[in-house]
Amino acid sequence: MPNVLRTARDYPLGYSTVTLLALLFAVTLGTNSFTLSTGGKQPPTFAIFTSSGLYEITAYLLAAAATLSLAKYRLVGQWPKQTVEAVVIPPTQPLIRERFWGLLAAILILVLATGWEAYRFAAAIQPRARME
Repeated sequence: MPNVLRTARDYPLGYSTVTLLALLFAVTLGTNSFTLSTGGKQPPTFAIFTSSGLYEITAYLLAAAATLSLAKYRLVGQWPKQTVEAVVIPPTQPLIRERFWGLLAAILILVLATGWEAYRFAAAIQPRARME
């Protein structure tokens, strides 16, 4: 869980992971570099909402936001001489009810999105019945 670490300015590292995934998805989508490509670059369209990648990134972002309060360490100093210091966590619940539901929703969205992607992939590679 990247949200266990924070930068010196208390920026959770979980958000940087989601940002990199979103950029990677955008580049892959823009260049049509998929396993099952559509035959060329596609113009911007609402068909993005039928893609599982958008929902996967949404689930990752929701999970990063829901686990924001779980930080235990802060990075101090500049790389390569960075050290880690413990973050003092208040004695309240580290994962409040709303964040629990947010994390549960993120898991559900991720399971549904990957299931949809597996279904679409299996349907695309399924051998066609021959007509004789």
